[in-house]
Amino acid sequence: MFIHFTKYLIYKKTKSSYEFHNCFLYILRKMKRLFILLLCLGTSLCALAQQKITIASSVSDSKTGDAVIGASIIEVGTLNGVITDIDGKFTITAPDNSSLEVSCMGYKTVVLSAATFPGKILLEPDTQYLEEVVVVGYGVQKKVNLTGAVSAVDGEKLASKPTTTAMDALMGAMPGVQINRSGGQPGAEGQSIQIRGFTSTNSTSVLVLIDGVEGDIALVNSNDIESISVLKDAAAASIYGARAAAGVVLVTTKKGVESDRAKIDYSGYVSFLTPTHMPQRVNAQKEQEMINLARLNANGAAEYNPEWTSWVGNPNFNYRENTNGRWEYFGQEDWVDAALKDVVTQHNHHVSVSGGTKKVNYMASLGYYRKNGLLRVAHDKNERISARVNLNAQLNKYMDLSVNGEYANNAQYAPAANFTYHNTTGASAVFKCLWMQCRNRQPIHNYDTEASTTYNHDLQQNPINVMNNGGVEKNIRNNYTVNANLKIHSFLPGLSVNFNVARRYVGQDYSEENKTLGAHGLADNSGVHQQYAVNNPNSFIRKQANSIQDKYEALITYSKEFASGHNLSALLGTTFESYRSSSMTTTVKNLSYENLFSLNYYDNSDPNNTDVED
Repeated sequence: MFIHFTKYLIYKKTKSSYEFHNCFLYILRKMKRLFILLLCLGTSLCALAQQKITIASSVSDSKTGDAVIGASIIEVGTLNGVITDIDGKFTITAPDNSSLEVSCMGYKTVVLSAATFPGKILLEPDTQYLEEVVVVGYGVQKKVNLTGAVSAVDGEKLASKPTTTAMDALMGAMPGVQINRSGGQPGAEGQSIQIRGFTSTNSTSVLVLIDGVEGDIALVNSNDIESISVLKDAAAASIYGARAAAGVVLVTTKKGVESDRAKIDYSGYVSFLTPTHMPQRVNAQKEQEMINLARLNANGAAEYNPEWTSWVGNPNFNYRENTNGRWEYFGQEDWVDAALKDVVTQHNHHVSVSGGTKKVNYMASLGYYRKNGLLRVAHDKNERISARVNLNAQLNKYMDLSVNGEYANNAQYAPAANFTYHNTTGASAVFKCLWMQCRNRQPIHNYDTEASTTYNHDLQQNPINVMNNGGVEKNIRNNYTVNANLKIHSFLPGLSVNFNVARRYVGQDYSEENKTLGAHGLADNSGVHQQYAVNNPNSFIRKQANSIQDKYEALITYSKEFASGHNLSALLGTTFESYRSSSMTTTVKNLSYENLFSLNYYDNSDPNNTDVED
């Protein structure tokens, strides 16, 4: 448009200028053709430059000359790759201008050009990798000397994942290690570790040792972990005996380092979680049509006739009062939306202080975690506070002392644990009731008064009333662990003696406050609708339990490295452990006051109102 407009203007002036303009347009057309020609030529050159070639080569050890089996050859920046066979040979097709990466565990990685790829590749052993040590039963070993199935992961890799617990961070971190979860309720996820699948038909569990003492890895903050080793087979875990039938997880926490000044580290996040997919319920009218069809097939008669069915979901006809004292409802209620949040928050914060000198170092940390549940109530959450102190001191040239202390407080809150529906209780029962029992034509609140705030229990239990007013379940656990280790060394070459003393305490304070919720509609002489009442009679349950584990251990270790490169290690030791536990659960029913939950105020005239278990 611009060219034609310019041509018109120039034509109006002079003939010579018009001829000049035609010459200019002719040059533009020639340049356009030249540009298209160059573009096609460039495309052809690129296609020629990316011509694929087939490479056949082999991979061997540079020192021994042996074939390297299982080495991976990958085209850099792509998923195109192969591995070497039993003879160390491979064949791969790739563009001749690409680069290929050759790698194998225990060897240094090399990157070579595909165009000049050699017929034989010599990989150098990675001595730094082979010299690295991993924690095994009662000590450490170099990776080159490992004979059992042992996997290890560095703590920095775990801390880099935005997970809530160290157990979550282990997901996908090591081969053969599976993290299972049986639920999603905050504090009751039911996590467990499984090593190489199910190893027994009995209920065996993985042995978890934190700095040599049994513990719960779910309570350990990922930022406090130095490394985790997993002993998978019998050869690696046999030193722990029958307790290691399902495998062993060894957790080593961080220690302080020599530093001119204290080092303060903080890590934390606030996240917003939303369900990725929730089951959708049909609307009230469709639901009623399905109920009518089910009743017709079962009993030969539908629950509602066509006229009544048309009332369901009609905003002009929500309810009516029946002669038997009940109310008939025809509304449209979204029970799931009224009970569940769209977004929940999660907090995780950790701060640590570390430092020390050549003879004394320390590391102290404090962590806070909170996760809110999906239910629209304040008492659906899990809170955890953890603290750790690690102190190491060189008493003299023969003795080293280390003292570790750990504390964790884990508090879980949930609605009405005594509420039961379809063999489930508490929050799980609320969820099931929302989808399986609640009719969408039934309102959450009654219509018997204007702006009624009383909850409707007609024909069904009301899970929203249960989670708001039915009571609270509290489960608070306190964990304390103190571990002291004295190491005597250097008095004889290669010989060291370790004395270890540890105590672990786990305390539980559990309570249930179950408030009676009556049903609207038909009632008995006491005024309570027996069929659909919840927590009838009201009750209060209190459980207190504690367990103490003491450990006394003495180990003698001897190691010697010979000039020929061979190593000799010997271990002699003894361990004594004691376990003590106690618990008491008290239940009282028919409380004297509806909102006063105490073991002292209840109807003690009936002996059935009291139950004590220990």
